[in-house]
Amino acid sequence: EDSFNDSILLTLSCFDIDSADINWTIVTVPGLNISINQLNGSVIITPGLNVNGTFNTTFTATDGTLNSSPSNQVFITVLNVNDAPFLVNLSNVTLLEDSFNTSINLTQSFSDTDNATLIFTASTNDSLVTATPLANGTLFINSTGNFTGLVTVFVNGSDGLLTATGSLTATVLPVND
Repeated sequence: EDSFNDSILLTLSCFDIDSADINWTIVTVPGLNISINQLNGSVIITPGLNVNGTFNTTFTATDGTLNSSPSNQVFITVLNVNDAPFLVNLSNVTLLEDSFNTSINLTQSFSDTDNATLIFTASTNDSLVTATPLANGTLFINSTGNFTGLVTVFVNGSDGLLTATGSLTATVLPVND
């Protein structure tokens, strides 16, 4: 999956004792781009983005007069690879000083092509504002100690192997104490 230009050489599996000129045809396989170099019989297989599984196709050789019999059926296995999660949108947030549990739904901010459950971590650049992610994807931002101003909140979404990183600005507004 997600690779390109994986090739196999077909001239090893079919030859014509009477002629060196062999042309190839192939049955199209949805999700795979397969091209044949008619000069040397090499095949380039390019799976589509996020295409994986086992496919079969049929190659036929011809010398212009006769077709190969039987045709060559080939099974192609495209292995799944882990795709990195990615940041969709992480919006800035405004909260009041000394407020607790201002929440952001991180499951709407991060995504994963493989539909993996993401694990979130978070931190801030000021100890008076905390960012705590929960297992359900909710991020709580809390302001303490009469802090007001701008804070950067750093958020990571991981599938256990690969991680997407983003940040947002939390604006903490003053209240009349």
